[in-house]
Amino acid sequence: MQFLYPTFLWALGALAIPIIIHLFHFRRFKKVYFTNVHLLKELKEETSTRNKLRNLLILLSRCAAIAMLVFAFAQPLIKSGDVNEAQKRAVELIIDNSFSMEARQTEVPLLTLAKDRAREIVSSYDESDTYLILTHDLQPKHLRFVDQKTALDFIDELTITPSVEPLSDIYEVSKRIRRNIADHSHQVYMLSDFQSNISAFETTIDTTIAVHLIPFRAIQESNVAIVGAEWEAPIAMKDQPNRLVVKLHNYGDEQEAVELRMNFEGQERPLGSVNITANSDAIDTVSVPITKTGWHNLTLSINDYPVEFDNELYTSFNIKEKIDVASIYDNTQNPYLKSAFESISYYNLIQQPKNGIRYESFQNQELIILDDLTDISSGLTNELVKYVKGGGNLLVFPSVNANKGDYNNLLGALKTDRLGALQTGKKDVSRINTDEFVFSEVYLSTRRNIRLPSSNSNYQLTSASNIGKERLLSYRDGSPFLQKFTLDKGNVYLCVAPMSDTQNDLVRNAEVFVPMLYKMALSAGTRSPLFYTIGEDDVIPLTTLADASSERYIIKGKTEFIPAITSSGQVGYMDIRGQVEEHGFYNLTLEDKTIESLSFNYNRQESDVSYGAMTDIASAMGDHVDVLDNVALANLSGYISQKNDGIRLWRWCLIAALLFILLEIGLIRLWK
Repeated sequence: MQFLYPTFLWALGALAIPIIIHLFHFRRFKKVYFTNVHLLKELKEETSTRNKLRNLLILLSRCAAIAMLVFAFAQPLIKSGDVNEAQKRAVELIIDNSFSMEARQTEVPLLTLAKDRAREIVSSYDESDTYLILTHDLQPKHLRFVDQKTALDFIDELTITPSVEPLSDIYEVSKRIRRNIADHSHQVYMLSDFQSNISAFETTIDTTIAVHLIPFRAIQESNVAIVGAEWEAPIAMKDQPNRLVVKLHNYGDEQEAVELRMNFEGQERPLGSVNITANSDAIDTVSVPITKTGWHNLTLSINDYPVEFDNELYTSFNIKEKIDVASIYDNTQNPYLKSAFESISYYNLIQQPKNGIRYESFQNQELIILDDLTDISSGLTNELVKYVKGGGNLLVFPSVNANKGDYNNLLGALKTDRLGALQTGKKDVSRINTDEFVFSEVYLSTRRNIRLPSSNSNYQLTSASNIGKERLLSYRDGSPFLQKFTLDKGNVYLCVAPMSDTQNDLVRNAEVFVPMLYKMALSAGTRSPLFYTIGEDDVIPLTTLADASSERYIIKGKTEFIPAITSSGQVGYMDIRGQVEEHGFYNLTLEDKTIESLSFNYNRQESDVSYGAMTDIASAMGDHVDVLDNVALANLSGYISQKNDGIRLWRWCLIAALLFILLEIGLIRLWK
């Protein structure tokens, strides 16, 4: 046991006062004469013995009362084993300010309760201590230790943020900052509702750090969220039946029915009711009537309470004036290609000779066709690989005199099958894959008398991998005629026969050739995604980039700011880190002209409203972690004081002093 103010122990010298009074007993006696003192002598001896015992007990009570009073002023305490008085204290608070903290407990938002507790924690420490306040948005000004007043100001400024970070990641940030003051004694407080999806700790906490978990829980509600949307076809087109596939999820334990609505071109229309079983997904298909080209904004929404941040999904998409297709040839343009694309004005074919390739135009092409090239340069190989990985479509027809080394360098980089020996002789195609996108919904029925192509020469293929490979057309012997390979965001279509009409009559087979080209051009795209997620998509690739060095780009929407734009080759990247905080539509403009329309949505990570079990969370973090229960929270300041300074006993000393005084009074009044 130690004393907080040991100098008060000098007052124990006051114990001499009652002892002196007892020893010298300054009471005056009065003489009374008796005729017979025999009986009086016996009574005096008996009374004297009893008075000595009574006076001794009174003396002890007085001494004990004075001693307890002195101890109360000296403030004795029992130190815990982990308290180190020599170290300075650093207090770290991790405060959950995500959307889930908007939930209410007894009509008060959880974030308000957390801020109140955070203020109480900071105020329970000394002004000489240092403080770290971390939240989900990880603002730069929070990434340092500050004094007590600044810490309280940071807490007062806290608001709900759309950013969501796992608590373990925020703790890792505090761990890195903590290294700057490793000589301090650290106390970590986590104030959160501890939702299951942000509370997983895969590694245990450092046992030298005391971690305290303070949970805030609201009444758990069910929730339905719009979690995503994508086009049924790879590309939406003008004046075509465009279907948007919408995905919803029910996070509750009971079946829910919600009304789905769409706002497009300034008009809102209901789309009907969607029934979603408990803890499962539901898919609904929406028909979008697109009658003009350019950028479009579309909003999907539902009515669902009380969790509302995920009730809307903002999407943006661009309908091109033309679908651009490029053909690269050796010496002579292929007339069949030109005829095929001229029949539909929506497609724009550019035929480029091998020696006059404009690599900068690749990013605008939906399909690039290699038309019977004899050789392929390393520069063309590099650009084609970059184009496919970025989301482009490449259709390869090898020449009958192809340099197989050049082709296999390209095909190897694209991770497709390689060219083997050239076989001569007529072979007929007998099978067509109408389940794959290129030939799906092309024919009213898979008629047996459909005319399929044949070839007079073809290359054998050396199989490299079955990953992302699918046959579109096959010969009678089962060998492939046309195969599709997927690489990153793009597709590679490899035909084993040359395009020349003397070697392959595919070009004269309009029933197969024309729809095949059209659908290949639509099978992927370098287009922007329908939407971005706030806090996740911090760096956005741009499909259109006029001048990466220009500082005149402005993002306009619910907020307005100048983004940081860089370029790598022909691709631009825009850094919007921490600058978009509200969901909605935003436009990237250059000199007041819209370059690209962008949609941002809140992260759906907290749409799952289920809470984690505190005992499981604490055990996963380690043995040095405690969960503050209602008893500790009722006197949080006292709990912190006890943890930091030990168990203070001055109250018990004061109570004991009062009891000894009452005992003395009782002895004097009742013991006659």
